[in-house]
Amino acid sequence: MKRLKLFAMLVLFPILLAGVGVWEHQRATEEIADLAEFETTVQSALPELRAIADRSKMTIVNLGGEKVAVMIAIDRLEKAQNQLGTTQAIAAVRPGLASAVMGFGVLTALIGLGALLATQAAGKTARKSRDHLLRVFSRGRRVLPFVLVSHISLTALAVAAAVIYEALALWHLGKMSSGDFKGMAFAGLLGLACLWTVWQMLRQLKAMRSMFEPTPMDVLGRVVSEAEAPGLWTHVRALAAKLGALPPDHIVVGMVDGFYVTAADVLVEPANVTLRGRTLHVPLVHLALLDRAESGAVIGHELGHFAGADTDYTMRFLPIYDGVARSLTAVHVSILEADWLQRTLMKPAFLFGLFFMESFDHAVNHWSREREIAADAAGAKAAGQAAAGSALVRVASSAEAVHASMSTHLTDPKSAPDDMLLAVVNDVAAQPLSMPSELLEESLPHPSDSHPPTLTRINALALPLDSVVQTGIRPVDPAVVLATLDGYFADAPALRRGLSADLRARLVADDAEIVEVLQSHAKAVDGECRLHEGARVRGVVLALLGLCFLGIAVVLATGHLWLNMKANEKQLMLFMLGGAVVGAIGLWLLIRGWLYVKYAKEAALVMTPDTLWFSNSTAPLPISHLADVSLTVHGNFYLIRFELDPDAPLPVFKKRKTGMPGARLFKKKRMIQLVMAKACIEGKSLSAQVLLETLAAYFNAGQARQALQEWKQPVSLPDAAQPQ
Repeated sequence: MKRLKLFAMLVLFPILLAGVGVWEHQRATEEIADLAEFETTVQSALPELRAIADRSKMTIVNLGGEKVAVMIAIDRLEKAQNQLGTTQAIAAVRPGLASAVMGFGVLTALIGLGALLATQAAGKTARKSRDHLLRVFSRGRRVLPFVLVSHISLTALAVAAAVIYEALALWHLGKMSSGDFKGMAFAGLLGLACLWTVWQMLRQLKAMRSMFEPTPMDVLGRVVSEAEAPGLWTHVRALAAKLGALPPDHIVVGMVDGFYVTAADVLVEPANVTLRGRTLHVPLVHLALLDRAESGAVIGHELGHFAGADTDYTMRFLPIYDGVARSLTAVHVSILEADWLQRTLMKPAFLFGLFFMESFDHAVNHWSREREIAADAAGAKAAGQAAAGSALVRVASSAEAVHASMSTHLTDPKSAPDDMLLAVVNDVAAQPLSMPSELLEESLPHPSDSHPPTLTRINALALPLDSVVQTGIRPVDPAVVLATLDGYFADAPALRRGLSADLRARLVADDAEIVEVLQSHAKAVDGECRLHEGARVRGVVLALLGLCFLGIAVVLATGHLWLNMKANEKQLMLFMLGGAVVGAIGLWLLIRGWLYVKYAKEAALVMTPDTLWFSNSTAPLPISHLADVSLTVHGNFYLIRFELDPDAPLPVFKKRKTGMPGARLFKKKRMIQLVMAKACIEGKSLSAQVLLETLAAYFNAGQARQALQEWKQPVSLPDAAQPQ
């Protein structure tokens, strides 16, 4: 569906514009020929008419099929002759504008088609090798912003030329009406708006280029120097030397995330330090749970990405690819928050950006799987196959327990333990680890690579599964864990406390930001809002119209009597039937109008910050039971839909009063529907936009108040702090 939409925007619409240009060019050519013919006719007709006028000014002549006095004919032709020069000059401009529409349309379609085909071809080429992937992706991300800006600008120019053409087409011989001038002014303003779009598009070039530029990777942790982590640095350098890999320039230790290396820029929080070069991220919890051989296998796996043919891929391609993906996510958020003009200008580029990334997904996933298997082999080379296999099992089997423990301790970040690692290790040690078969089929999370399932990776190492699993799920001994960390860091307890404090501070700040947003929504409405139809005027009109129909019905049914018409039986039946039909319509209009008047001021929906009360409710409906609210305008009616939360009980409604707007429950769809002819608050009619904003304000307020009440419930870790 996305590809069809892109094809329509980038190719079909420009072709349609080019077709409009062909049509306009044909019209312009015909009009120029008609004006030339008219000029010849006027030049030959005027002397003849003047000769006739010299003989008799009262002579009647035929002018374009109309018989007029000869002097009037001369006057009209002279005025037309005076206007002819201006009209011909304007007509002469129109073929050029039509040609511009055709040219811009065809060129835009070719650019759009070329961009689509080139991107698709690049995606196929990228599957040949990692070098091809790097080359075509790098070239594409540099060229595409200019292609998109050119496409949108040329489209706007084509539309502007077409609109200006139509504005000039309104100019004609004879007296110009005020409507003609208004039409020309409107079309001219529309053309200027298109030209303004071109200018705005050129200004957006920087924003579009930023879509395809990498952004730094946000990491929560601490950079450790060789003085702070002598054992870890020695361990890592020895592994790099054994593998012939490039050692990292930086090591970042965090409480969350997994083991990974990256050559992208890394923004380390909360220190707000940007690292450039090769960075190794080490999760403190998993580093502690692994023995030295297992950590060597895992770190060796990561360093394998900086060895051999994988070096260029890791150093040059992945930072760009991951950065572009993060940039597109950020652009999507900014588009949602932007004004309508910027959204309109940026959406085609954003959609094409997604298409561009999706075209490379298959190649990226393919090479990621290949390189992960190769990196596992590097890890096995560094620390042995048995350690590589048991490390996979230990990380996978302990991940859920680690996450559950951290989530529990961070329910209230302010009261979280000062030493989070010790608390988590004690929790994990208190329960035996397990490795069920479904966990073997899952992949370990990674911020940039697509890992194969754990079972596939163990099989690739040619290891007996049972033995590997038993080693990986061995009991956790807190004393051994702490001793392991002491061997890596100069002051492990201080580092543990520092990382715990950073995590607490991050979550406290996140919670405060969320609470602030929720409170702003909760305070956005105050008191109840009574929504009523207020269709009194519509009711009066319908009632009067109904009376008119009833009068017509009486005339139809009895008119033959007082008009002394002699009607046969068949005609009489037709009159009676017509009267009955018209009378039924009139009666319905009269009753409908009366009901509108009767219930004009009665509330169809009462909204409070916590509940909704419909006219046929048996009990208030908590807003927290709703999943969404929407508004659709159908003709002269408002259709309001409330979608129920999957876990919410179905509300009960009583029968609606005839003619009174009430709720209707669709049980299968779990949806409540309210139809209103109009929407008013205290007698003031609401537009669709204001009504939607009012509904959204109360919905958001109810959801926010419920969330604030449940705030003490367990919370999820932030995106940057999900244990891997």
